[in-house]
Amino acid sequence: MTGDDTAEDGGSGEHTAARDPDEVDWQGEARRHDSPWFVIWVLVVLGATVSVAVGVMFGSGWIFLVVAVTWSALSVMTTGWARATRKQLVRETGCTAGQLAILNRRMAKERLPRDPAVRRAMAVMVGRQQSDQSGRSTWVLPCLLVLYAFNAAVTWHTGEHTLTLLWVAFGGLTGAAIVKSRRTRARWTRLSMVLSPDRPDRPDRPDRPRRPRPTDGT
Repeated sequence: MTGDDTAEDGGSGEHTAARDPDEVDWQGEARRHDSPWFVIWVLVVLGATVSVAVGVMFGSGWIFLVVAVTWSALSVMTTGWARATRKQLVRETGCTAGQLAILNRRMAKERLPRDPAVRRAMAVMVGRQQSDQSGRSTWVLPCLLVLYAFNAAVTWHTGEHTLTLLWVAFGGLTGAAIVKSRRTRARWTRLSMVLSPDRPDRPDRPDRPRRPRPTDGT
């Protein structure tokens, strides 16, 4: 409680119990961008921007059409896969789609609650994330990086320097995705170790043990 809160209470000295920061505040932690429609609109805007930019860069309507169709196909596949995964997680965890988004943010910061039911839901989500990350991060992304490097070398040799820059940009994004994927897998591993039932209940960060709180009279 702050001084202002005490003043509003009339100085009665009555204090309400502070919210435990380890517990989930479902209403307070909700965000507008938790809606799946937000992601869809972001993909639409990005797709239109990239398609127009590439079409203007190369001065070709065909290239604009190819980029737009390719982006649309990838967006449909990505959103479809995400929706199917989300529906399955809703069935397995008993959480709503909005609650799953809140738990995802907490896991990204490694903020684990004490509630056993919520921790079990997180354990299911971590298991799914580990399964999904294993295939893409182990061979798909490195293969894409090699492909982009090869295309960049070929276009540079043929004098298509603009295309070379485009392939280099794709390679840079893929390299950043590989680094992020490795960090993410390490985080899922730490979380799975903490959330597994055969380990002691540790609601704090797995790599940063919590200091014992002093008790009254000590």
